[in-house]
Amino acid sequence: MANSRSDKKSALAQPLKRTPGWSKCVSQARSAMQSFLFEEAVSHCELALEFSGLRPESEAVIRCLLAEALESLAQFSKALSVLTGYEDDYRRRAVSLPAQSEICFRLGSAYGATDLPKAIAYAKQAIALSQDGNDSQVYAKSQILLGTLYRRLGELWFARDHFLKVIDGTTGQRNQLLLAMAYNGIGIVYFLEGECDRAKQSFYQALESLRTIDEPLMQGSTDINLAAIASLQGQMRESVILIERALPALKRARNPRLIVNAYSNLGYSLLRLGELQRAEEVLSESLARAKHCEATLVVATSLETLADLHYLKGNFEKAEQLIAESLSSLKELKVGFNYAVALLVQGRGRLLAGDVQKATESFLESLQICERMGDPRGQAAARLCLIEAHLAQGEIAAADELLKSIKEEIERIDTNNLMGHLREVSGTVQLALNQAAEAARCFNQAISIREVMGDRYRIGITHYYLAGAQFQCGEFILASQALKTAKSIFEELGAQPMLERVQSFAQKFKTLPAASSKKSEISDQVISVITRLLDAEFSQEVLLREMIRILSEEFQISPVIFFKETNEALEPLAYCGCTGTVASELGLRLLKNEIDVREASIYSFSEQRDIKFLYLGKQQATLPDSLLELLIKQFRVGLERSASKHKLPFLAAPSFALEMNQISLPGLVYRSEAMKKIVEQVLSLRSSEITILITGETGTGKELVARAIHAYSKRAAHSFIPFNCASAPRELIESQLFGHRRGSFTGATADFPGMIGAAEKGTLFLDEIGELAREMQPKLLRFFQNGEVQRLGEVAPRIADVRILAATNCDLEEMVANQQFRVDLYYRLNVIEFRMPPLRERREEIPLLAEHFLTRSLAQSEKQDIALSSNVLSVLKQHDWPGNARQLENEMQRLVALTPAGTTITEELLSANIRNQSKIRLISSFSSSLKHSLAEAVADTEHQMMSEALARHKGNISRVAIELGVSRYGLRKMLRRHHLLPLSKTA
Repeated sequence: MANSRSDKKSALAQPLKRTPGWSKCVSQARSAMQSFLFEEAVSHCELALEFSGLRPESEAVIRCLLAEALESLAQFSKALSVLTGYEDDYRRRAVSLPAQSEICFRLGSAYGATDLPKAIAYAKQAIALSQDGNDSQVYAKSQILLGTLYRRLGELWFARDHFLKVIDGTTGQRNQLLLAMAYNGIGIVYFLEGECDRAKQSFYQALESLRTIDEPLMQGSTDINLAAIASLQGQMRESVILIERALPALKRARNPRLIVNAYSNLGYSLLRLGELQRAEEVLSESLARAKHCEATLVVATSLETLADLHYLKGNFEKAEQLIAESLSSLKELKVGFNYAVALLVQGRGRLLAGDVQKATESFLESLQICERMGDPRGQAAARLCLIEAHLAQGEIAAADELLKSIKEEIERIDTNNLMGHLREVSGTVQLALNQAAEAARCFNQAISIREVMGDRYRIGITHYYLAGAQFQCGEFILASQALKTAKSIFEELGAQPMLERVQSFAQKFKTLPAASSKKSEISDQVISVITRLLDAEFSQEVLLREMIRILSEEFQISPVIFFKETNEALEPLAYCGCTGTVASELGLRLLKNEIDVREASIYSFSEQRDIKFLYLGKQQATLPDSLLELLIKQFRVGLERSASKHKLPFLAAPSFALEMNQISLPGLVYRSEAMKKIVEQVLSLRSSEITILITGETGTGKELVARAIHAYSKRAAHSFIPFNCASAPRELIESQLFGHRRGSFTGATADFPGMIGAAEKGTLFLDEIGELAREMQPKLLRFFQNGEVQRLGEVAPRIADVRILAATNCDLEEMVANQQFRVDLYYRLNVIEFRMPPLRERREEIPLLAEHFLTRSLAQSEKQDIALSSNVLSVLKQHDWPGNARQLENEMQRLVALTPAGTTITEELLSANIRNQSKIRLISSFSSSLKHSLAEAVADTEHQMMSEALARHKGNISRVAIELGVSRYGLRKMLRRHHLLPLSKTA
């Protein structure tokens, strides 16, 4: 998502005491930004920085404004260079809290183009600082930025959460631009999750939020996203219209990155529509523009689409050169989705060129990437291409087996492009199996889908395949007509490889006798057309197209016109066998009841919203009324089913989370909502390599969660290595962690790879990371940044492929504030945080865990038939368990040891401290003066003290923390628990 002018009301935008010179420059820069004159804004900011004697606060204002202007010009490297000095914590702390939060936001935004983990670290710092300073604008901007960064990483679960914090938390005086940005961001998340209807709804909400303000950048960006949905759904003409609508707004906003992205998308849609010359011109312009700004991804995608175009034309050498450049850039950018798509383009081109072996390699590599990312659409597309490769190699059985294994899954994904591809591939498999009639049915439906999409090249391809199926059926006239259509399309496009295949196929017709085509039996025809209608129910547009083609081509009815009602008039919705003008004239006559029954048959669809009438002209072939009625009845049913598919309720949770109680992670026993959410998050990270920090008190199960994350990751086949940072002697921890060479120090009698080396290709779990010695932290940070490990006794560093998970029961934020833990390492570790709730916050799980630990202890002690009484379970549930699940497990082991087999554990056997706390609660509950439990009374006191302190200090977190004698981090946790955090309900 693009950065925007959303900081108008932030603290940095407020007037400061300035000297007249630089103050005027800043004012002029802001005015230029308002008018989208970013180069002019850069000049004013650079001039302001030349003034001598600038205070640190004033310099921070100027540099943040300059960085924003440079980012708007897509000059991210320059923006970073402007802010580099503020990566030093000491320099940043020299300015006010609002200035610090704005600096961190700008650093996160600038790093978003090159270093996502680092960008996330700064975005999180900006959120924390904006909360402390009660700066709602920076808080909301940073939440949107963090959501965008997680989305780029592919962590959609976390991205959605941050966008929703802005959408759900914005009350009172709403910032419409920030709200639009959040709706736009969550719309992209829904789109990537395959929820196109929800994505559209979010994009329309974004546009509605912008209705009363002039924000061309967001308006254009949202239209581009709507165009992407149209493109995915095969609506290429609509995609072109939306992009062309977006371009003037983007040009007015002067955002080069989004402009070149729009041109790249426009080129792709034009290519699919068969407008090759214009597509090549647009893509060339996109390429030239993208190379002049830091839009490397757009360069790569434009090269990919140009390569596709040249493959189509038969310029294979040029196409291979372009796709190689694209793949090289995408590999460096580490953008898995685009890389997988480019590999498919390369594979299809190589298949067209006849290099089946290399094509198969491209398809397999694309499939592997999509499997790692968990992308179902990409996996489906790659497997369909692999089926085509199998057929090209004559491996019919393998192709048929693979098709059967994926067909049902693709039909569930249900996008026009995939469904069209599925029908084509199904037809080619059936043709190879000598099932020509079934193949023809598949190809006919594929043509209907491609016609809805407007994909000219694929329409030509499918007509070529259809000709082959009809030829095999003996329907030579129909085959000749299909081949003629294919030839016309390929000549128009200049698609030389396919044109040569058509011309070669046409030679077969010269050897045929002058006999007429074989005529299909009416029963076969009925089965075929009804099946086609049934298979088209996934899309109303495809169903409509299929009905028209069946009536016009199979039964030679002309014209066939579907009308819709618009403003008390009848407008042609779809037609065949006449011109648009004729169709409109017939609609006018139909509205005036001037149609003669001898001229045409009229069928009403009053129950449908989009279709009003079907007009059927003269029949060139005999079509029994009963069969026509059957077709129309099936069409009506298909329309209803198609509409119902788009009204299914949305499931907010992923499919694996439909019933969370049925999901088990290794070693985890849970029931609470807090733990259910953690399990959902663990499962959502299955394809991720992201660093995770697990926080929580001792005994809450941090290592169990870490092991579960590893078990569900793509590294599960490799080692999970736990390392306790508090257990190794301080002088040996470097050797233990990074390894050493033999003889590097006294006692080093052999080479040792270290824990990082032992975890190669697997996962290293750093437990108690807060205990890591300060002098070791820079070396660990270097490993995070570059993947480099410097073993003791070695000169050159090694590169290690290891994922890091870390855990701590310390307050790392407090340690950062006290300079006991490096801030840059903290935010590198804390890309995603899992907070394990203590047992006292999930008391409903205590009986479940107690029974679990009891069963385990009985098995270990080889005892049987020991049970917990209801009184014991009640007492256990009331205890606070400072040692959490580990303490509960120890208590169960002690009870089993003390209890004879075949008896029930009673309250008297419990540890004294557990019984005593139960008595205190019991006395409190019956007290006439205290109507609450002791914990509730304490909670009430906490709530009152914090409320009063917040009121006295006007919501300033730092001052409240000082007055109450707690850390800012600890105070924020208490405020969240009591729902008192000032920004928890506002953005």
